[in-house]
Amino acid sequence: MKILHSCGLVTKNRDGQYAIPPGQLVSKEERILDYGICLLRLGVPTKA
Repeated sequence: MKILHSCGLVTKNRDGQYAIPPGQLVSKEERILDYGICLLRLGVPTKA
C-alpha cells in the first residue's frame, strides 16, 4: 500500500487508512477504477 500511496494511486486519511481517490472511481456498483492508462475491475465475478 505504501507503494500505491507514493505513486498517488491511493490516499491516506488522518487515521492511517488508505482510500481510493473519488476521481478515480468510475463505477461504484461495478467497482471500476480508471487510472488513465488502465482500468481496474475489483471484485468482479468471473463466469465459470
